[in-house]
Amino acid sequence: MKKVIIKAVKLKVVFLWLILILPITYGIYIIAGWLKQTVNQTYFIIFSLTTFLILAYSLLRKQMIEVTFSFKDKEIEIIEEKMISKISKTHNIYYPTIKNYNLYHLILKKMGYIVRIEANKNYLYVVDWISWNKDHIIKQDDYLKLTNNFNKKNINRGKILIDYFILFLFYVPLIIIFLSVIVVVISLYLYNK
Repeated sequence: MKKVIIKAVKLKVVFLWLILILPITYGIYIIAGWLKQTVNQTYFIIFSLTTFLILAYSLLRKQMIEVTFSFKDKEIEIIEEKMISKISKTHNIYYPTIKNYNLYHLILKKMGYIVRIEANKNYLYVVDWISWNKDHIIKQDDYLKLTNNFNKKNINRGKILIDYFILFLFYVPLIIIFLSVIVVVISLYLYNK
């Protein structure tokens, strides 16, 4: 039996935070509009966003789970254990019921990676940010161990629609930044004409 242990967040928690960011950011924008001086607006925006990000980060950390993949002879045993409360949940997935799996990095291999197993339902886990210290080496080793174990059990690796959707959602911030830069450059060019 081979074991691989990763620290991850469930994908629905990540999407919930992505959905919450938009109205909160818009609310900060509206409140900042009520302030008359630009300096006060800037201070308020920086303070509000910093406070929100610290709060979001701490709450997201509380949602972290330790996921243990045990590759047995006839099944994969997935044990999800909350890091803080130590409440655990076990899933036993027999190899014939697994349709496919996928592991893929997010945004230039810097934003972590996603583990997806499609069986009777989708099991999705987001492994958090990859930093350039020892943590990076551990997470990269776990990625390779998972890939090797899935390949040894002859489980098909493939992309399904949800994989493309997840990748699109994770690239949206980069697309927005890129488009914002283009709009600023074009507006500066037109303004200076």
